[in-house]
Amino acid sequence: MLKRLENKKIQVFFTFGSKNAIILYISLLDKILTEISLIKIKTEIMF
Repeated sequence: MLKRLENKKIQVFFTFGSKNAIILYISLLDKILTEISLIKIKTEIMF
């Protein structure tokens, strides 16, 4: 019974946590991509 409750908690945590993690991951990816494109633009100007 306690084990099942623990699993339930973990499942709930993962469903809520994964949504936030996906949002964080997307925003991080967006930042990284912007950085990369900025670096590309800078190097194109240099050459």
